[in-house]
Amino acid sequence: MQQARFWLFGDDIVHKRTDGKNNRAKTCRNAARSISKTVVYVWGFQIVLLCFEIIPSWGGEPFALPINMRLSRQPPNKKVGKTVLDLMSDMLPNIVEWFPN
Repeated sequence: MQQARFWLFGDDIVHKRTDGKNNRAKTCRNAARSISKTVVYVWGFQIVLLCFEIIPSWGGEPFALPINMRLSRQPPNKKVGKTVLDLMSDMLPNIVEWFPN
């Protein structure tokens, strides 16, 4: 029996916050508004997502279905703490538990 295979994708997004009252918010680079010469930063929550790739049977555009997420927290010392890739690798054991085969 051939095992089913699927693709996982990871990405990070920033949920913009205008008030400075949240201690979990941080300054992040806004990839949608930044260009090669100008970098735009935004204050907000950096959310790291792990998604399944879904390819519709009717031949439409493939899309990503989010199945797990983590909030990237700003540590007091910016050199200490988990990076986006660390958070994504922390989510992989959960996926293996959910789909053991």
